[in-house]
Amino acid sequence: MKTIFLSIIALALASLSCAATIGGTEIAWGAVTPTLGATATVAPSPSPAPSATPVVLKAPIYAVCTNVPDGRLHVRFAPGDASEVRGYALEGEILVITGDRRDLEDGSLWAEISSPLQGWINAKYVCEVKK
Repeated sequence: MKTIFLSIIALALASLSCAATIGGTEIAWGAVTPTLGATATVAPSPSPAPSATPVVLKAPIYAVCTNVPDGRLHVRFAPGDASEVRGYALEGEILVITGDRRDLEDGSLWAEISSPLQGWINAKYVCEVKK
């Protein structure tokens, strides 16, 4: 059983260009056929050093843009005008969009939000806040 296991390892590693210690003997393979005698230990490759400057990813910020003073946007239980209204988001209110979007047959695009309340909104009433 041990010989079969080592043969399988040798076949799998034969196409790689590596080095290993087998039975206390350093061997290289790729263009060279490895010799068997014990289990192989392959040294891990070094990991790159972490960046000194952290990378900060800024997601876009979205708000309600009905273009109606004191306007409010229906937040619905499901995408589509036929769905029951769960509540409202006010003109200029910041929205947290979950990333789930639906294109409906009528051509409207709906986005799921998690704030100011959970539900679905018609994306034509959403604008990106310029920073």
